[in-house]
Amino acid sequence: MSTGYALGIDVGSTATKVVLCDKEGTIVARGSVPTHIMRPQPGWAEVDYARCWEGVVAACRLALASIPGAATSRRIIGIGLTSLAPSVAPLAEDGTPLHTGIIYEDRRSVSQVSRVLARESQSTIVPRTGIRIESGSTTLSSMLWLVEERPDLVSACAFFGSLMTYLAHRLTGNFGIDWASAQLSGLFALDDPPRWLEDWCRQLGIPPEKLPPHMLSQAQIGGVSAVVAAQLGVPADIPVAMGGPDAQAAAVGAGLVEPQAGLLSVGTTCVLTVCTESRVPDPRFYTRRHVLPGRYLHVAPTLTGGTTLRWAASFLGMESVEEVVALAEASEPGAGGVIFLPYLMGERAPLWDRDARGFFYGLQLSTGRAEMARAVVEGIAFAVRNMLTQMEAHLDDTVAPLLVTGGGTFPVVLQTLANVLQCPLTVIEGGESAAQGAAQLAWVAAGERDLDWLASWQPQVQGNCVPDSSVSRMYEQRFEAFCTLYSALKRTFAAPAE
Repeated sequence: MSTGYALGIDVGSTATKVVLCDKEGTIVARGSVPTHIMRPQPGWAEVDYARCWEGVVAACRLALASIPGAATSRRIIGIGLTSLAPSVAPLAEDGTPLHTGIIYEDRRSVSQVSRVLARESQSTIVPRTGIRIESGSTTLSSMLWLVEERPDLVSACAFFGSLMTYLAHRLTGNFGIDWASAQLSGLFALDDPPRWLEDWCRQLGIPPEKLPPHMLSQAQIGGVSAVVAAQLGVPADIPVAMGGPDAQAAAVGAGLVEPQAGLLSVGTTCVLTVCTESRVPDPRFYTRRHVLPGRYLHVAPTLTGGTTLRWAASFLGMESVEEVVALAEASEPGAGGVIFLPYLMGERAPLWDRDARGFFYGLQLSTGRAEMARAVVEGIAFAVRNMLTQMEAHLDDTVAPLLVTGGGTFPVVLQTLANVLQCPLTVIEGGESAAQGAAQLAWVAAGERDLDWLASWQPQVQGNCVPDSSVSRMYEQRFEAFCTLYSALKRTFAAPAE
């Protein structure tokens, strides 16, 4: 057994994180640099793949420098990848991005979605792919936008690539995509064998030959080139695991293996992932293959979370999310009667309402900044409650245990979530499950570990957060009001502005 380390790279929406994990899967070093999301027009959201690579190099260097001893870099046995998802950009034969990466928040391809759904309904697409077709949230729509708006780039590109496709090519010179990321295109089969749905691609005008070779998350896509090895400070030729989307990798890092176990990632957005033995899809959620055979992941991504808290900081005249959270703690649960709909960018699961908007209800002369900050935290928790309630209805079972990870696990946020969800939360130490999962996949790709090890993996637990029954009863009524408020405003959101 090697005594080295595996490197896990996670290019997230807020930060690029790199961790070094030992042979037990324990994180021994970290490096992090900010990630920049570009919004060049209202409704557009992009990342610069080349700039993301610069962040990877910087974060790798920071992680390696944090461990004393010059020999550390020579003991890296492999690299695993994960990133924000979905994302897509046309990539040239040499891997150069020909356009910025269009990501999950993007809404430019609404008309393309309408044309797809005029051909075939969600009710027939979802059982075949596990994925509903939505602007930005499904890379199919972004590909169609590129086909229609930038046919020159499509003709010139070798592949439509995810951010991980690009990163893997930078590392190894080879193109590829994992099964879960391929599924997020809406062009990949949910049933076996895993495959691109080539007839469906042709019907829609997507050239199947422009889709990358697909593979397992733990598959070796290649070895690190000598040039890149020198950039990162790692040995040349070490294997690179293809990896998977952040929710997929986080499920590995959190040890999400038992049926009905759930993981709530509290980051830039909140994402609920539940492990099952059934692949019965539901249009409210994504259904994907797990890394482990015989397991599937039902994934419910929202558009609310850290982004909402950062907006609240700006709105309330503060410098940081930490200040908003501290201000929220100064207000009692219930926010002085204020309810906040956190749908500042529309909403994904379970509403899939791109027209939904943020809304404060119940403001009065006594309302202060503390009550508004508390209402924002509670609004995020209510959106998660709605997601969890509908997931449990789909599965006809309780999601338990419910693990929590991510950079947004502030005490007041965790306690509010526990009280609103009315269930205990098990908080994973470190909040870096996706990067940790990527590193674990690298151990498997290097042949040092196997899937049985992944199946038995248990993360370190930071602690448990137990609901307060009296507060939960109050929140039950507030949640009903939250849902009623959204229903009452839904038609207003969809109405065109005068």
